[in-house]
Amino acid sequence: MKSKVFGKENWTRRGTKNEKGTGFGLTLTRDFIVRMNGEIWFESKHELGTTFFILLPKS
Repeated sequence: MKSKVFGKENWTRRGTKNEKGTGFGLTLTRDFIVRMNGEIWFESKHELGTTFFILLPKS
């Protein structure tokens, strides 16, 4: 799934509390960050969770 996270194609799966997502949030977030000359990435560990990182330049 890592390759899909920031992809242009919308996809979704159930959340940790069985909530349904739209598959749009991370793509939108990535686009905003890139437009501000920033970076976004994540690290994921099976059964431990995922951490997202955002790096933005000073204004």
